[in-house]
Amino acid sequence: MGGEGGRLRVGDYAKSWIESKARGIDAGTADRYVIARRASHSSGARRPTTSMRSRRWRCSEWLNGASKKTNPKTSKPYDAHTAFGWWKVLRTMVRDAVEQLGLPRDPTRRIILPELTPKGGNALTIEKLAKLLAVVRERYPQHFAYVATRGSTGMRACHVSALQWPDIDEQAGVIRVVRKQVEGVVGEVSRKKRVPKEFPLEPELATILREHRQRLLETQAPGLDSGWVFPSVRTGKLRGSTSMVKAWKVCLKVAGITERFTPHGLRRTFNDMLRRAKVDPVIAKALTGHVTEQMREHYSTVGLDEKRAAVASVLRLLPGGESADNGADAGTPANDTAAVEAGKAAN
Repeated sequence: MGGEGGRLRVGDYAKSWIESKARGIDAGTADRYVIARRASHSSGARRPTTSMRSRRWRCSEWLNGASKKTNPKTSKPYDAHTAFGWWKVLRTMVRDAVEQLGLPRDPTRRIILPELTPKGGNALTIEKLAKLLAVVRERYPQHFAYVATRGSTGMRACHVSALQWPDIDEQAGVIRVVRKQVEGVVGEVSRKKRVPKEFPLEPELATILREHRQRLLETQAPGLDSGWVFPSVRTGKLRGSTSMVKAWKVCLKVAGITERFTPHGLRRTFNDMLRRAKVDPVIAKALTGHVTEQMREHYSTVGLDEKRAAVASVLRLLPGGESADNGADAGTPANDTAAVEAGKAAN
């Protein structure tokens, strides 16, 4: 592949790079790679004279151009955080090119990214989660078992939405995860997004799933004969990423939750509950499928009460700090209570 004068163009390399990556990533990630490539085209990363060797991109200009693209699903411009995600894909591609093509320098090095307004941790306190689950159960019972399962297991949407009834083994007390699905495309569980092959099925969740199945039978819901545990409420086919967008917004509003919280936040909240319950990190990683401690930390949202307890524990180690032991222990009772409430919220 080459451009004018034997130079390799960004667009040409991007196409071959995405094709090589597509074999080892899921469909959702592949789609993001393709969108990032298209965004780079419309933002000036590919011009008639652009080459991988000579052009040095200016990140701020690239982000401004990329963020002006319109999301076809919402008909609104993508926000800067989305464009930043595209930039990270582009940066990874360029660094691969540096290694593969032996380029003299990395054009993305020492580029300072513009400051972005934090989106927030995308996690709820135990009390708010319990309130949200109650609202979902009351307002949208057709979605409750799906939300409760994600909140009680921390599993990703691609795994939960691909569950079939034979995967739910009440007698053995386990949920078996043997497949995933992304926008209707079913496949094996990937190495990139690991998940336990068997997940504990607690009696409370088993009851919720049993009631969910009974409801499907009584209402003769679409997809009843498909075998999927959580078929699309409207079509009966596999659930898509936008299957409960409207219901989710309504439930957040009714529950009084004003901060950013997406369905994926259920996984983050589950990770926080494991930490608050003082679950061993090895067991926590086995439950969430996080391979590294860095990823586990990325999914954690440390609350002010945990920070306060940590500081109080440190102060008690200082000279004269023993008197703090005469008062309430800021660490133990709070965490014990959190562990109990975590179980209630998850159920």
